[in-house]
Amino acid sequence: MYALSTDGVEEELHRFKGRFPDGRSPSTGLIERNGTFYGTTTFGGAYGDDGTIYTMSNSGAVKTLHNFAGSSDGIYPMGTLTDVKGTLYGTTYYDGGGGKGTCCGTLYALTL
Repeated sequence: MYALSTDGVEEELHRFKGRFPDGRSPSTGLIERNGTFYGTTTFGGAYGDDGTIYTMSNSGAVKTLHNFAGSSDGIYPMGTLTDVKGTLYGTTYYDGGGGKGTCCGTLYALTL
């Protein structure tokens, strides 16, 4: 994660480690709510390599909010998060009850 100042100076805020408790491969944009950023990692997390939802402060401190675990929870979150009145909505690429790595994805909601 990087911050870029208006005069073009880049600062690294966080480097994902790819293992618990961190995720790996943040592949979507961040959304901001009340000064806090929210995003997903497609892989990594507590349950192998299923992905996470995380929060990040302006200083780069990252905290995992949710570790995807497969089955009805889904795996590999992708796409942009949407915030509606304090609930984050998103999608996963795979799973949804048919077994890890199977068709067809989930829609999820996480209340902040």
